[in-house]
Amino acid sequence: MPKGIFGSIRHMNDLLDNALAISAVKGAPSWLLTVTANRRWDEIVTEWDYSKTDPNFRFDISNRSFEMRAHCLFSDIIRHQIFGRVEAEFSVNEFQGRGLTHRHLLLIMKKEDTPSCGADIDRLIWAFLPDQNKFPELFSLVSK
Repeated sequence: MPKGIFGSIRHMNDLLDNALAISAVKGAPSWLLTVTANRRWDEIVTEWDYSKTDPNFRFDISNRSFEMRAHCLFSDIIRHQIFGRVEAEFSVNEFQGRGLTHRHLLLIMKKEDTPSCGADIDRLIWAFLPDQNKFPELFSLVSK
């Protein structure tokens, strides 16, 4: 299949070649993020309840919801620089076996904003549930 067909071997190899070329010029990636759609997001459940359709046949709703959320997240990362200044970025969309969208994002940060030790990463990422008393809203979002 030609590389113009989304998901074909040639298409995926072309994306890999692009990512390697960007890395060769800008340096090694600092971050790899993966964002996955969730069928339990409120806007998806509400639309399915409203339209009375089987969720397994309404990928347009889950994909639209995913794109809106991913756009907001990537806007925060790239425009608002929540991880620091981004030198280059590269993303790839894929579909899981259940049909849900997920996206991999490689970020190459400016030299001074690249994490150099575990403390730099711990400052930006929590690998535990937030305290329910200190951060009730964040806890409710994570524990759904």
